[in-house]
Amino acid sequence: PVDALEIVVLQDGSDRVRYMHASGESKPSSRWLPAKSPLATTAREVAEESKPRLVHYPHSAVWVTLKEGGSARGALGITSSRPYSYEDSTAAFLELVSDEVSLALRNARSYEAIEDQRRRLEIVSAIGRRLASSLDRWSIMRTLREELGTFLNFDGFILATITQSAEGPVAEGYQYVGGVEEVVPPVPLAVTGPSREAYETGKPVLVRRSPWARSFEGKELEREVWTVGQGAAIFVSGPPSDRRRVSRSFVWVPVVSGDNITALLSLQSYTEAAFDDWHVKLLQDIAAHVSLALANADHFAQAQTE
Repeated sequence: PVDALEIVVLQDGSDRVRYMHASGESKPSSRWLPAKSPLATTAREVAEESKPRLVHYPHSAVWVTLKEGGSARGALGITSSRPYSYEDSTAAFLELVSDEVSLALRNARSYEAIEDQRRRLEIVSAIGRRLASSLDRWSIMRTLREELGTFLNFDGFILATITQSAEGPVAEGYQYVGGVEEVVPPVPLAVTGPSREAYETGKPVLVRRSPWARSFEGKELEREVWTVGQGAAIFVSGPPSDRRRVSRSFVWVPVVSGDNITALLSLQSYTEAAFDDWHVKLLQDIAAHVSLALANADHFAQAQTE
């Protein structure tokens, strides 16, 4: 007898696991969980020990390791509300099943990767075509926001161009939050956090759970001005009726022109873990088109003044 089936797939170098569950007549579910979630504890231990685990009382359960290329990639488990329902032969059989499950999961990941790449190229191509006709920075920002909003869910979007000053690099952002488009006042990157890291390293910065959200939300933040502190800078905007003020997850990607970083792209969300590596790769691909569009906008502006 099987009342429920669970599969937990570990992710290399990630603080998340994929949790799949099926029971009774209910629809099977799949979701991401923190790696240390109680729902993943048994699976993690079974994967680490790389041997079956039998539970006889007060309910029955058997867990086996999911292996790929000789390495543990997760665990498969079945449970029954009745005690002493499973024995060693059940575990041996489930180990045979786990080999087929591992193969199926590998095939599913391959298909998912192909679909992710197809979808990413589709979005990048659509944005690239529209940016080709954008001749000023405001239209570039609006085009990016509109196209990204067609395909993705996010609460905020930022395109910050970088200029040099005596105090160092300064960011001036075009921002969209809660249906409001606006120009954000210039801010020295020296007082910012993740955006400065993206600029200084030339690498994307992905924050799934912002360590600054709680500390900033505990303060009275003035709207339409920069609030600096805790190793980050916050600009509260959007509709006054929207009480959500601080992003809980975000990604920053540098826009490179030649050897220089000329701008930064960002997606922001009030929800934790809203973005992953797929979003990073997407923004990196888009950044190349943004770099060209910004250069064309600068040339067009110069031509207009001559």
